Amino acid sequence: MSLTNHEILFLADSAIAAAYADVDNLPGDAVYAAKEVFDRVHDITSGPIQQQVLLNCSSLLIDAGSRANNKEALDIAAELTAELIGSTHLTKGQVAQAQYNRANCLTSIIDHEFSKTRSESANEDADEEKIKLEYLAHRLKFRSSLTESRLLYYSAGMNEHLDIDQRGRSFCNLANQLDFSGRWVEAYDAYLSALAIDPTNGNAAGNAALLLRIAMHEGTVDVGHAAVLHNRFLRIAHDHLGRVSELAGQQTADFWASMELFDVEDHWHPGNPDNHLQKWLIEHRLILATTALEGLGSAETKWDSAHIDTVHTPVTQGGPPKIFAMINSIKAEYLVARSIIYTACQMAEESEGLQHPSDTGWYADTEDNRVYGKIPGMFVLGQRATLDVLDKICVCINEHFEIGDRPSSVSFRSFLAKKGETGFRAEVISKLDVIPALVALRELVDDVNPNGLYPDAYNLRNAGTHRIVVATLDETKDLGRDSISLIGIDSLERVAIQALQVTRAAIMYLVAMVNYTENKKSTETSVVKIPVVGQQ
Repeated sequence: MSLTNHEILFLADSAIAAAYADVDNLPGDAVYAAKEVFDRVHDITSGPIQQQVLLNCSSLLIDAGSRANNKEALDIAAELTAELIGSTHLTKGQVAQAQYNRANCLTSIIDHEFSKTRSESANEDADEEKIKLEYLAHRLKFRSSLTESRLLYYSAGMNEHLDIDQRGRSFCNLANQLDFSGRWVEAYDAYLSALAIDPTNGNAAGNAALLLRIAMHEGTVDVGHAAVLHNRFLRIAHDHLGRVSELAGQQTADFWASMELFDVEDHWHPGNPDNHLQKWLIEHRLILATTALEGLGSAETKWDSAHIDTVHTPVTQGGPPKIFAMINSIKAEYLVARSIIYTACQMAEESEGLQHPSDTGWYADTEDNRVYGKIPGMFVLGQRATLDVLDKICVCINEHFEIGDRPSSVSFRSFLAKKGETGFRAEVISKLDVIPALVALRELVDDVNPNGLYPDAYNLRNAGTHRIVVATLDETKDLGRDSISLIGIDSLERVAIQALQVTRAAIMYLVAMVNYTENKKSTETSVVKIPVVGQQ
């Protein structure tokens, strides 16, 4: 007597649960079970139960396939999760789970290919730093998959229909992927997002502590400030080691447990709680300084202190290196754009998004739930000015590293990027090592893009430059190609702040890249060291 579809689905789900119980010890057997379930269930007529079983099956294929190093299982999961994301039978929460699964699958395939390459390499005894750079270069070959995975992790993490555990995992995994590509500024923010959603996620806390420890070693953050933050995150990890074991395995829990706190005083510059500007800067982490990952970072009034440590210039060169003037101008333009957006946020708060009393403009009422005035205008212009800084970062790289492009032709979208295995233009990598800070900037090119992690940043800048952007009092968002683009005033504020966060990260990566290359020059005898002195 043949089984009914309902009975097949029940047995299949039971088989998945049984295989999961021993996936760590017998991943090969779990892969076999998952493939059997897929073969039996995939061709059954689609419905809510069948799709739920396939969703569970995709999780097992990915987890077991990764542990067993089974590429076939991962390939099946890649196709399956793509189907499930478009399913009309799954709930919103289940679609978010499918997004999370697909992101895990794509990154697992990338890691599988790297392991395969390393096993075939003649340089199997390379040191840890060499392997890290090899992995960085390897990831550049999978830019499309990485771009998709970052967006999927973010989408799942932001989806309130998904449970807190999975949302926290999504942001933690997003942070890991950003960190692997040298994007430590954005990774730090993503770890904080994971902890804000799930304060028990000791794995996110441990990873944040490790990020800071590495950044301290590499000189990309202020040691005293980072050490205090490191201890705060490591204490969270130590307090939730059982949860870490559940999230990432006992080996990871043991690793976080073995990490020791730094012997530092818990000093802090939290800012003035009565100062609206300081509160806003701290809340959104918009201060441009290696001492201000949290808080103001300094008791001084000039908080935005990110700078080039030193420059080594040929002994025959006259006058100060141009990099000083270029970095100064880039910082100043960012700070002006930040001031414009802050003022717009303050005015919007005071007037609840409507025209501010100080706005002297008279605007026709179009009676369609739209709002006009200085507030939306300042958001649009501030966001556009912020992202214009990205172009100037590339002008700076072009000049300082003597890439040779005409300055008038340099743009963020095209200066670094080129299709192909390396992802970089030959002119760029002929002058620059493929280091984390450079890869970070290259990936940002993919993410400030309609299909990237920051699509609204790209779309709003494009609409604000070439068309008319009109704010609304609802959640409308249509940044298409029509003459008028619509966006809710709250969304407009969010996208403007996001542009500041993205550009802040890019400036920090630029500073790190210049500092790294200048430190390498310190051993050359034909250069003279030019120290940095603050403007009076």
